Amino acid sequence: MSLLFDRHIGFSFGIKGEEGKKVTGLRTVFDIKKDSSSEANEAKISIYNLASSSWGILENTKSKLSCILEIGYKEEGLKIIFKGDITKASRIRQGADIITNIEAKDGHVELTEAKLDKSYAAGVDEKKVIIDLLNTIKAAGNVTLGSLSNLQSIVSKNGLNISGISKDFLDKLIKKQGLEWSIQDNVIQVLESKGYTEEEAIILNKNTGLIGNAVKREKGIEFTALIQEGLKPGRLVSIESFDISGDFRIRKAKIKGDNYGNDWYAKCEAV
Repeated sequence: MSLLFDRHIGFSFGIKGEEGKKVTGLRTVFDIKKDSSSEANEAKISIYNLASSSWGILENTKSKLSCILEIGYKEEGLKIIFKGDITKASRIRQGADIITNIEAKDGHVELTEAKLDKSYAAGVDEKKVIIDLLNTIKAAGNVTLGSLSNLQSIVSKNGLNISGISKDFLDKLIKKQGLEWSIQDNVIQVLESKGYTEEEAIILNKNTGLIGNAVKREKGIEFTALIQEGLKPGRLVSIESFDISGDFRIRKAKIKGDNYGNDWYAKCEAV
């Protein structure tokens, strides 16, 4: 990516699992926090002067609502930087503007509602149990499963009794394997604790969006870049900075943007 000019934002929302309404051209301010834990990533999105008919969709508290936030530049189309379930929506008047404030969490419905009630006899492969749990999360909404190649076969000597929220059991079983799992933009990813996704590394230098220089920290580096698709936990970035260069795995990303203001950057921690 070489020409990061002329910002564009698209925001879609509606009933979960259905094609939603898409708005563009309105002032949109957002603050997104992503990390590599199994807790849901969060976003706060403010849209200025959203039409009353669109607000009517967000008022529908009887349905589960989801949203997609996309950004783009003059030379490229819109690309997704956040998908999630809407957990709260409100609007206020500020001077001449009516501001719609939305809070959303990536995989919120799946993480809080997916359950499994099943007993497994002694000798069961814990990999099978993990896959069963992941499938309940997939079935609870519209998340998809990423690669599961990191899962190992481990024999359970005493059997397992699973009854309750799937996430709670996944946290224990996946940690036992020395792995981590999370939902990133509605995709479940299971990685080694120091591993990264199979996607191509994002090259970051002064010509491709890196702002200033990367900074060394006790556990890795921190860097700031212009917003672009793919800056998420587990993704590999190839840093070309003044005194730091090499491949790093993103651990956390805080993304702030305003298509009518100064904010338009991602601050990331990487190792």
